[in-house]
Amino acid sequence: MAFNLLGDVVRFEGYLLKEKDDDAFFLVLDGTRRHIPDPPTFISLFGTSGVDEVLDIDSIPKADHPLDSLTPGAVLVRAEGTDPIYLVSNGVKRHITSPEAINKYHFHGSGVPLPSVAVNSIPVGDPINA
Repeated sequence: MAFNLLGDVVRFEGYLLKEKDDDAFFLVLDGTRRHIPDPPTFISLFGTSGVDEVLDIDSIPKADHPLDSLTPGAVLVRAEGTDPIYLVSNGVKRHITSPEAINKYHFHGSGVPLPSVAVNSIPVGDPINA
């Protein structure tokens, strides 16, 4: 799908983006585009989700700091025997608060089950809502 971004015509929160003629991929999260660092991280988080090709990606604010991009190896996790799923990136876990949020951000899978002590030891970041 190709867009020509003029003004605020389209709301991009939750979109997976690729700039035309560039191999870089981005997730729009918290109103900014966050770089997805490599194919294994993309597949771990999003499976084989489609990506929206954007003609003018610069009109979507870019994360200001490198730590605002997703880290290589970012992963979805959950504590064994529990339902909450978290995005772990940049040293924090962010609770994905609902199935609607999972769908909105194109997350794939039910999270890697880890011992609860491991999940509980990860610092908490802002939740990801639909």
